[in-house]
Amino acid sequence: MKEIHKYIKNPAAQKQLKDVQGIGTEATRAEIIDDLIRRDFLKVGAKKILQPTDKAYMLIDALPDEMTYPDATAIWEDKLHSMSEGEGTLEDFLAGQIKFTSELCAKAKTAKFPVAKGNYPCPRCKTGVMVKRSGKNGEFWGCSNFPNCRMTCNDLKELGIRS
Repeated sequence: MKEIHKYIKNPAAQKQLKDVQGIGTEATRAEIIDDLIRRDFLKVGAKKILQPTDKAYMLIDALPDEMTYPDATAIWEDKLHSMSEGEGTLEDFLAGQIKFTSELCAKAKTAKFPVAKGNYPCPRCKTGVMVKRSGKNGEFWGCSNFPNCRMTCNDLKELGIRS
């Protein structure tokens, strides 16, 4: 994440992230990497090289560009720096964050996840896939499009699928 500036589309934002030496600190970077491994988005390959999993590729394909490129982080870093020098207000910054988050939530409601081989499309919403989950009463199958779709079943056989 020190070299994250190489993946920025906007040249001005690219310079900003290069000047601040990337995103996060050494401590937060290690914690983030551990979390990505724990959530099965990264795996440790040969010679301890980190590799993205199929789950990671599926997520990136489904996300809008604003969430897959670090450009926004560079812009926020610049605004926070300006605020520390007395330019701009916290209220303006937070209003921008609320707008950005609202736009992303609106996009998420229309996101389509690709159905990989071996996955089972949700019969109700047709956009999510059925995922095995654990609940207080044991394992069940639920739509990956939750909470927009609340399709659940105890067994794939209920859907006419033989696993």
